[in-house]
Amino acid sequence: MVDVRNIVLGQAVEPNTVLFHIGNPAQMLVVARVYEEDFDKVRVGQEAEIRILGYPDQIFPGRVTLVGPRLNPKNRTGAVWVQVSNPKGLLKPNMFARVKLIVKQTKKALVIPDDAILLANGEKFVFVSAGLDSYRRIILQTGMKMDGFTEVLSGLSPGQKVVTRGNREIYTMWLGAEFLKAED
Repeated sequence: MVDVRNIVLGQAVEPNTVLFHIGNPAQMLVVARVYEEDFDKVRVGQEAEIRILGYPDQIFPGRVTLVGPRLNPKNRTGAVWVQVSNPKGLLKPNMFARVKLIVKQTKKALVIPDDAILLANGEKFVFVSAGLDSYRRIILQTGMKMDGFTEVLSGLSPGQKVVTRGNREIYTMWLGAEFLKAED
């Protein structure tokens, strides 16, 4: 497919003039900008998920083919090239895309909603049900975050019920109870 035509009928050309650019629409290249602090997590061959504004409910799988050698000094980002299959021809040049790079995959992981996790004094913790109207505070070690969920590395066991709504109110009551214990 001819992507660009740089010539018109009757135009004089030099031997080094680029007349046409021919592209393969079945394979597209997405250029993503990655922040400097995340650059060490990007590798050639890494899987990626591409979302296009024009097709918000579709995920286009891709693979990193090149990690740019330089950073843009103005915004501290570097270019990452991701190759994407386009068999239906839905993707077009210059479409806006969001790229999610798959940094780590865990087949089995304990995850909880981000809303369940509270942070205070440098500790991440949740409240779990300990019976009727009774809750227990559990300190967590967390891992990866994705799509509103956080991986729990330690502190919880599968099947424990965490509080996702009202956990701040429970924390306030817990603080009051701890204060009363300290006065005794």
